[in-house]
Amino acid sequence: MGRPHLGLLAAGVQFIAPAPAAQVKDDVYAALDFSQATIVDWTPDRDADRPAEQGEFYRVLEDTHTLNGPRKSDPPLTVRRILVHSTANAAGQQAARAKLLAKATEELRKLTAAAGGRHYRTTEKITARVGLIAAKRRVTSCLRFTVTENEHGIPALA
Repeated sequence: MGRPHLGLLAAGVQFIAPAPAAQVKDDVYAALDFSQATIVDWTPDRDADRPAEQGEFYRVLEDTHTLNGPRKSDPPLTVRRILVHSTANAAGQQAARAKLLAKATEELRKLTAAAGGRHYRTTEKITARVGLIAAKRRVTSCLRFTVTENEHGIPALA
């Protein structure tokens, strides 16, 4: 692939291209202050017949982002970045997260009930199973748990 940002620097590029939201790191979104965003005066065609308060709307924030090359000697390229937040996309993502969390919660309830039983006699087995559930349901960043043992060494999950 080479060092594409060097070509961009040499060409004096002013605009790169839109990037899917999935390519922007989570910490960038977490740091956004939507109170500073500008609401865009635009209505998608699919919302044209809906009352304004029921339709989707977009907020826009602008900042800069520095692209670093793969080598330390590569000069950095600072570009203007425009982040667009869609209320419909956010609602869809929230619903998807809720569904994943509900499934993980049910699996964790079953594991909590089974902790200390025939299949989950050790803290290590319980911790490994929690890790599998969290990875499968993509809830690792949301999950907090503890495994304790009673006076007889029987583990319990909370």
